[in-house]
Amino acid sequence: MKKVIAFSLVCLILLVAFAGCSSSKSTATKTSTPTVTETATPIETEIEAISTNIATITSTATKTATPTSTKTVTKTKTLTPTLTKTATPTSTKSSTSVVCSCSSDQYNCGDFSTWSAAQACYDYCMSTVGRDVHGLDRDKDGCACESNSGCNCG
Repeated sequence: MKKVIAFSLVCLILLVAFAGCSSSKSTATKTSTPTVTETATPIETEIEAISTNIATITSTATKTATPTSTKTVTKTKTLTPTLTKTATPTSTKSSTSVVCSCSSDQYNCGDFSTWSAAQACYDYCMSTVGRDVHGLDRDKDGCACESNSGCNCG
């Protein structure tokens, strides 16, 4: 590219030099005032075109700053979980000890010394097998052996 520009400048200088040597001729007569008319020669027109091209070629680009984004790092505190003991629920229906046998009709109200013992056997069989196996609640009101001492079924 630089060679083209240098070559164009040399051509321009040479053309200007030759153009100065070949000036326009003018003729004058005794009867009239001489008039000099200058017209651009093809060489001068070419020089003008080359000068314009050189001015265009030699212009340099201007660097423009391009904005860039900068990431901002924000620290965030991470919470660490804490282990907490939780109670495991247990069934309230199950009993830890067997109150009486519910496999067959084995007891009568007289076999229990207190009403609360008879009621406990009745409740236990109702919860395990779902029925009054021993027939301790004759009137089917949910209260076993109402004739036993300590009955509060009223």
